[in-house]
Amino acid sequence: MHDFLTTLYAQKDASPRARREALLPLAKPAELARAVQALSYSTSPEEQRALTRALSDLCVDAACRGHIAHQFALRPALAGQLLANPDAKVRKNAAELLGRMDADAYADALIAAYRAEEIDFVKPSLLLALGSAHKNEAARAFFASLPPLEAGEAKHQRAQRDALSKAQDSLSPRAFVPVPDAPMQKPRDLLLTCPNARLAAEELSSLGWDARAFDAKSGLTLVKNARAFLPVYRARAFYEAGILLFESDSLFHAVHGLTQPLVCRNVKNLYGRLDLSYRLDVVGPTITRDERLRAYRAVQDALATSPLHNSPSSYDFTLSILCLGRRFAAVLFPGSQNDTRFAYRKQAVSASMHPAVAAACCRVLAPYAQENSRVLDCFCGAGTFLLERARLPHASLAGSDISPAAVRIAQANAEAAGVSADLFVKDASHPFRHTYTEVIGNLPFGLRVSNHAGNERLYAAFLQNLRHMLAPGGRAFLFTNEKKLLLSEIDGKFALEGRVNFSAGGLYPALFLLRPLADA
Repeated sequence: MHDFLTTLYAQKDASPRARREALLPLAKPAELARAVQALSYSTSPEEQRALTRALSDLCVDAACRGHIAHQFALRPALAGQLLANPDAKVRKNAAELLGRMDADAYADALIAAYRAEEIDFVKPSLLLALGSAHKNEAARAFFASLPPLEAGEAKHQRAQRDALSKAQDSLSPRAFVPVPDAPMQKPRDLLLTCPNARLAAEELSSLGWDARAFDAKSGLTLVKNARAFLPVYRARAFYEAGILLFESDSLFHAVHGLTQPLVCRNVKNLYGRLDLSYRLDVVGPTITRDERLRAYRAVQDALATSPLHNSPSSYDFTLSILCLGRRFAAVLFPGSQNDTRFAYRKQAVSASMHPAVAAACCRVLAPYAQENSRVLDCFCGAGTFLLERARLPHASLAGSDISPAAVRIAQANAEAAGVSADLFVKDASHPFRHTYTEVIGNLPFGLRVSNHAGNERLYAAFLQNLRHMLAPGGRAFLFTNEKKLLLSEIDGKFALEGRVNFSAGGLYPALFLLRPLADA
């Protein structure tokens, strides 16, 4: 608990994502229980702010959310105490926490808190929390009977109006409008976010597109003069595809370049209609919170009189401004519902490999795939890497994981994909009964799964075992962010035949191609 609290307080001024990533490896059930207990006893506003904010961040993770909700259920008075706390920032954080944790269960308390709240900047958080109470009729009745917002400071009024709109859209989502399966009236350039821009461009070119790396460092690939949008999903080695609207050399020009005529013209070209909802996203590590808020307001104001509806919780497409070092790109990304490439993945596990990353890795190993290949993924998790490998030639597929729950998920995903694979529970550091011509694997990174000290032991044992798992002439394709550790462990045992770097979830892992040394 000392490490958990120490990290929590050290991260109190960090971004929610950075705070969450720092705390997740330490957020064991016992630590979460002690954190909620500390919150229930604390009389320090600073401590209460830090604890409510951190617990709210951790509620994004389903496992943490369940443990935190259980601890709150053991203390039924705690939610009401936090919502009535003398400190306004504690009340604001508590509203966000309860909304993420279980808005339906706490709807009555949130409604009472909103009606009693006198501080304007707290009210948007209460409204947004109630917007997550999708199964609670009291929340719907509350919004239906909510009187017009009272006059107040302009920025707080705007925040409340935006929160009210988001909450109402969340409770009454409109039907999603897909991109039509038809040519666009005017060909447009597409911009794709990718695990590896070069691999994506190669795949797209092989499918007949005019494609090239647009910004390799940012993982962006450009497709020139696309006449239709949906066919781009024939490629698999990319995350998301969108319409490139324009480039700019400043955030100010990028924001103000999203004019109503430009946006409406491109939406109409893609969808053939304008009665759609959108959300705005401004992405870049150097963009400040104030810059992001100003960008949101400017674009909302520019589109306010158009038929397009700003709805961050229920939208058909996203308008994104991507910061690429010293230049910016404005992109229209259709909703993810248009993308059915990886529909087989019904479930995932913690630290699951993204299917687009798995597809890109398979582009690397494709030259080695043979009709007689016997493939083993000995860290199979949800089975994603193995199921993407199944699209290449092979004689047999096998997958193992130390977690029985992960193997059950992999079996369900394999069934959904129509793939026949031998899936079983096994510790990858122990000997296997059979040998394989290919061993693939997404090794633990030491973040959500394991830690660096644990990885040191695991990698040493696994790589020693790997030599016996591989048939003569066999190769291993190992994906990890523990790059230095892997390189140190293969020294003198394996030849490094290739290495390809990727961008995945804010990290920069690599795929290593290994061949055992005969004299090791």
